[in-house]
Amino acid sequence: MRSKSRQTSGILACPTEIFRLIFKSLSRTELRLLCLVHKILRAHAEPLLYGGIFWIWRKPHSPPIPLLLRTILRRPQLAAHIKSFHLDMTAFHEYHPDVGRYIIHDHPFVDELDEHIAFIRRTGVSHRRSWIRKLRQGTTDAFLALLLAQLSSLRSWHISGVVTRHSNLVGLTLVSAICESGRYQLPNFQHLREVNSHFMPRSNRRKAGREPRKSLPWHATNILPFLYLPDLECLSVSLGSPIVWPTPHLPASSKLRSLDLGQVHEADLGEILSVTPNLDTLHWYWSYPTDVVDGVNTSTLDRGQLVAALLQVRNTLRELTIEAVALLPGARRFPRSLLFKDT
Repeated sequence: MRSKSRQTSGILACPTEIFRLIFKSLSRTELRLLCLVHKILRAHAEPLLYGGIFWIWRKPHSPPIPLLLRTILRRPQLAAHIKSFHLDMTAFHEYHPDVGRYIIHDHPFVDELDEHIAFIRRTGVSHRRSWIRKLRQGTTDAFLALLLAQLSSLRSWHISGVVTRHSNLVGLTLVSAICESGRYQLPNFQHLREVNSHFMPRSNRRKAGREPRKSLPWHATNILPFLYLPDLECLSVSLGSPIVWPTPHLPASSKLRSLDLGQVHEADLGEILSVTPNLDTLHWYWSYPTDVVDGVNTSTLDRGQLVAALLQVRNTLRELTIEAVALLPGARRFPRSLLFKDT
């Protein structure tokens, strides 16, 4: 019996590197089971179990964001293990006035909701009232902002689908956390290296069957705060126009090496490239929805403005990809003519 006990103690006393080599090949189910076996095994398994969160939201089931928040409420230290977060909502293709009001169906218990509200109030942000109101309503934006506000070790943030067009609270929280760092009880996201936020992944953009017949509700202010992160290396976003910086001073994204931009006109492209002095790779996706008439989306591409924008990264840029696509409404086969303008 003693020998068996000593043998067990020996296994549990293995170096962290050994546990990491063994556990990294295990499934999430196996990692969850290990967490129930022994507290030492749990200490080694939990960083891998919570290290990456990957959810695909397809109707009618919403992702278990409230369940994760419940776990973090009980054990706040687990939030520090989350290094990457990925939420895919591209299954929601329809355009509808209520498209941004997708509801988290698994509402938290009353006492949990009270704790979430107390957390929001402690942050001290100016938008806390609207944040609390939308949290009570169960909106995706409110729950995402609440989760993001607790991920101090985040290195990678990926969201795609309709939530990218309706994430005002996430954007306001980012502005408070990054552009006004130290003023509020929020993480400064100093570890964040990669951000991906597109309405539709690049591989599916050409497959879109219909675009809305009014101006798209892009919110550049929800994305621009990321450019103020000093250590950001990779940014892939559908940004929108016009560009309005969230603070009077411009960012200096000196470590940004890779930039993938969609929904940005050539006039605004230069403003973005002016703050990326060491950019190595640029993928610019220019698109023209043929049935949108708003004075901003036009079929004219100004080559002079495009060249002026690219000249700002001429000393560092090694790879350049430009895609230009006319998005067709319904069954229409051929787009209107694409015009080039020289200035």
